[in-house]
Parts: sequence; structure tokens; C-alpha cells
Amino acid sequence: MAFVLNRTLGPIVSRRLLQRAITNATSEQQYRFRSRLPFNTVVLFVPQQEAWVVERMGKFYKTLTPGLNILLPVIDNIRYVQSLKEIAIEIPSQTAISKDNVTLSIDGVLYLKVFDPYLASYGVEDAEFAVTQLAQTTMRSEIGKISLDTLFRERELLNTGIVEAINKAAKAWGIDCLRYEIRDIRLPPKVQEAMQMQVEAERRKRATILESEGVREAQINKAEVVLFVPQQEAWVVERMGKFYKTLTPGLNILLAVIDNIRYVQSLKEIAIEIPSQTAISKDNVTLSIDGVLYLKVFDPYLASYGVEDAEFAVTQLAQTTMRSEIGKISLDTLFRERELLNTGIVEAINKAAKAWGIDCLRYEIRDIRLPPKVQEAMQMQVEAERRKRATILESEGVREAQINKAEGTKRATVLASEGFKLEQINNATGEAEAIRARANARAEALQTVSNQLRIIFSLVKEIYYHSANKNDVFLTVKMCVFSDLSLTSFQLFAVGVKLLLFIHRLLIFLAL
Repeated sequence: MAFVLNRTLGPIVSRRLLQRAITNATSEQQYRFRSRLPFNTVVLFVPQQEAWVVERMGKFYKTLTPGLNILLPVIDNIRYVQSLKEIAIEIPSQTAISKDNVTLSIDGVLYLKVFDPYLASYGVEDAEFAVTQLAQTTMRSEIGKISLDTLFRERELLNTGIVEAINKAAKAWGIDCLRYEIRDIRLPPKVQEAMQMQVEAERRKRATILESEGVREAQINKAEVVLFVPQQEAWVVERMGKFYKTLTPGLNILLAVIDNIRYVQSLKEIAIEIPSQTAISKDNVTLSIDGVLYLKVFDPYLASYGVEDAEFAVTQLAQTTMRSEIGKISLDTLFRERELLNTGIVEAINKAAKAWGIDCLRYEIRDIRLPPKVQEAMQMQVEAERRKRATILESEGVREAQINKAEGTKRATVLASEGFKLEQINNATGEAEAIRARANARAEALQTVSNQLRIIFSLVKEIYYHSANKNDVFLTVKMCVFSDLSLTSFQLFAVGVKLLLFIHRLLIFLAL
């Protein structure tokens, strides 16, 4: 992959180089070399991040870059293939001796890159072997310059030193060492035990020093005049045993010996756990209850001199107030109205704690524990309540179902009667319309027949009196009737024909 073996070793190559060459040619994974070089096909495509070194008649000719390349057959030969990618080489574990004569085993990983394919091919016989050996010797040399403690503390400096030393030699090989990373450092068991003992002794030493420094600081603080009070704190100072003033955060100056810091009050909000206690509710149920009280000091003087032990006093006050408030309400109300109970406890505590310079911000009930029998009774009550609700809901469901059924039957009957009524009305209306239509049709037909007969009679009469040939009367009547045939129906035509026949016979009779 990275460095290619020179396959044509001359007769002057030593036996060691020949053996290593054979090993390199047969073990590609060990040295990352190509097992076969590309064949000269005249037209060649060099992959990206590779450089192919070409010899012409055994002499270096040029380096092929990625892309299309053309060579001459027979006389041009691809001698080496160099990878221009960054390569990671594992440096085997080796022993080294530190500056303080500690023998240790150390290994690492070397990252390098070829920047000159010509030098990487012709500058060194086996580049990877040379770099590996150089890294090992350099690592031994650098470790010999530092102590064991420095080695653990300054790995980065050791890595940098090894890289610089390798680059001085590898530059002539066309190789750039990018970085070296120490992977593992193994110490002899006895050295590890000694180091453990040293660490323990160091810890004990530091503890002793810190304790002595604490005593010294305490003594110095007693004699110091200039003090720096932290934020959200108030220091109560007594002068010759009497209250003098309260120091606020920042720079403060006191007199030595006669001024004494008596109390230190925190002005932050404080959470105090109220222990579990028994109480009896309004309906005589004994229960255990605990909570958390949140308070804040608003007057450092009263908090220091108003009560002997403010936290103990507030805790006891919270417990007694909680018992008193629980005695005013029933168990069911306690579960439903925790917020009201908390508010009542806070108000009761603040009435007394105001004289102590303490403000109770809120009280939260944390847990309520009932006697087992009360819990069983409550469970039975809940179950009975659930069954009652289920029975009521079931009966309401049956009632609603019956009501819905009756309502549906009623609506169905009403709708059926209304439908029958509308059907009768529609039938009567339709029949009346039909009768009216038939009557109108008959009237119109009779009127049409009457009009037609009136016309025919007038024509016949006029023709009869004015015509010399009486036979023309029949033809005229026939033409008149047939000319108006399209205006009458078939029945009207039949009636007209019968009438014409009758008139014709009548005319014949009159003519005779």
C-alpha cells in the first residue's frame, strides 16, 4: 500500500536484505506492499492519491500522476506504486529505561505520509521497516531524558519529541511523520506497588498539610482586622461580648482582640425537613404525617439573639402547628385540601417566627400514612362508592334506554300517521287533478268538434247554394276535411268522416 519493494535486487544485495525482500513479497499484510505491480498496457489510468514510479530501460523516467497516462511498451516499466494517503503504522511494544532508572514497556502508533514518491522509492530500501526502527530507537532515547512522573504528566511533549526526531531522518526518504501517539505504558509490578504506596503517602501528607493550614488560617482569622464577607451572608459581631454590628457582604474592618464574630447567618432560602409525627383529625382518625419547611432569615440580629436554636424552634413549631391544623379538618378534607392546610401552617408559624427574624415561605406536606384498618375501611368505602355509582349508572342507562325506545316508538307512529295522511292527500289531489284534466280534455275535444262542424256546415251550405254541380260538394268537403286533418286527433277525424258521410248522403237525397 504505502511503500513498494524493489523486486529486482542485484547480486550485491546482502542475504539479510534478500530474506526481508522475500518476506515482504509474500506478506502483504505485514508491510502493506502491493503483491503485484501494474502491467504496462500503454494506456494507463492511475487512481487518485497514488503515484506510480516509471523506469525506462532500468533508469528512472518519471512519476505518473492520477488520471490518464501513456507509456511505451517494453522499454517502460512501472517499478514502484506509492500511496499518498496518511498511513498508520503500529510500533511494537519495547522496553525502555527512564531518567530515574525505571524499566517500562511502551508501544504506540505512528502516522506518516509520503510527500516525495521518488525519495520514498529510491531513498531507502524498506521505508516502513526503517521508520519503525527509527521510531523505537527515538522513543527509547526520549524516554531516557525524562523521569517516570514526567512521562505520565507530559505524554504530549514526549510524542512531539519523537515526531521531531523521526522527521529529521525521514525527510531524506520523502516521508513526513505527522504524529506519534503512545498507546500503553506497562510498569513492573513492584514499581506499581511502590507508586501506590507513594500516592497513599502523598494523600496522607496533603491531608496533614491541609489540616495544619486550616488551623493556621483559623488562628490568622482570629487576629485579622480586614475581613471579606461572602455574598448572601451576614456576620454578627460582638465587641467585648456585646452586640456591635452586622457585617454585610464585601470588605469589612474590625479591631483585633476586642471584636469577635459571634454568629454567621445565611440569607439564602433554607429547606428544613420536618420529621414524621402523629396527629388526630377532626373525625378522630390517627395518622402520621411529615413535610418540608422553607424559610429565610430576614433579620440576622433577631435570628441570632431572638431564639437559642432557630432550626429546632421552627421545627417544633411546625410540628405543633401541623397537629393543631389537622385537628380542625376531617380526613377527607385533608386529602382534598392540602393547599389550604399548607397555607394555614405557614400563617401560624409566621406569627411566632416573626420575632425570631425568620420568614416561613411555604410548607409542603410530603407523606400521609394511615393505620392499616383505616386504609382497609377507606378501600371498602371506595369500593362501595364505586359499586353504588355503577348501579346508579346502570339504572340510569336502563331508564334512558326505555325512554329512548318509547320515544322512538312514538316518533315512528307519528311519522307513520303523517305519512299515511300525506299519502291520502296526495292521492286525492292527484285523482282530482286527473278528473279535472279529463274533463278539460273532453270539453276541448267537443269544442274543437263543434267548431269544425260549424265550419264544415257553413262551407257546405255556401258551396251548395253557389255551385252548379252538386257533385263538387262532396269533393270540397273531402278536401276541407283532409286539409285540416293534421289539426285533429284520430278520433276527431273518424267522427268527422262519419259526419261527412252523413252529410253526403243527405245532399244526395236532397238532389234526388
